[in-house]
Amino acid sequence: MGEPSGFLNSVFFLISSDKTVSIAMTKAIKFFVLLTIISFYLTLALGCAYTFTCSSYVPSPHYLGSFLGFNRFYMMSFVLLTISLSLLYICIYIELSRKCSMIEILALKYLPILTCILMPLIALTNEVNSSHIISFPSFYTGASYTVLIINLLWLFIVEAKMRSSIKHRGTFLISLGIFCFLIILWIIVLFQRSLNYKTETWFINTTMWAIFEWGFLTLSIIFISVIGNFANGLKVTISSAEKVHESADSIEMESRIIENKDLD
Repeated sequence: MGEPSGFLNSVFFLISSDKTVSIAMTKAIKFFVLLTIISFYLTLALGCAYTFTCSSYVPSPHYLGSFLGFNRFYMMSFVLLTISLSLLYICIYIELSRKCSMIEILALKYLPILTCILMPLIALTNEVNSSHIISFPSFYTGASYTVLIINLLWLFIVEAKMRSSIKHRGTFLISLGIFCFLIILWIIVLFQRSLNYKTETWFINTTMWAIFEWGFLTLSIIFISVIGNFANGLKVTISSAEKVHESADSIEMESRIIENKDLD
């Protein structure tokens, strides 16, 4: 997934100096991806430390998010996940906007917006469904599958455009392999969900269900940083307020010099 230390160093350098700093967007994505993973597993660690006996029962992310006392941490994790996705969507849009048709551009623009709206609502309704009289299980299920479907469509467009790129050939093959493995994990999770509480074997039980669900969640988040490598080379240049002001003054002085030369 890469080291996000370069992103942190750039931020600290910008705060402590008046110079211009260029931040690679891939590093920013990896930084927030790492924060998201830490946040989810910190929630699990707190659950194992204070509520659950994880040696005999491991709570799944879905159940932990609906459990009163840990739902706030779960919502924070989803917010971080939404930030990671937002950065990814912006980078990919900038990278592909010149190569896409009008319909594809609209898809790359509005499908991410819908995802970023629904993601916090999914976390919120998961909490509400467990702790309030008024619950929204239908909305939670519908929003979850909507996000899944529209992101599969978004991913299909991205992979189709990057497939012929020689520069991104390695990233394409890695992302394709991870995507296939994610499909296998998702099928296993659905299989566990349908058979759990009906039968119990060494493979079909609540602990294995939770392990596969945590594995699917973790790999999905890592997948964000892998797709972000398609926008490798994209940087954002940030300057302090004084530096921006000096730059504006310099541009104004240059324009005046040009005007004076024209008058002469």
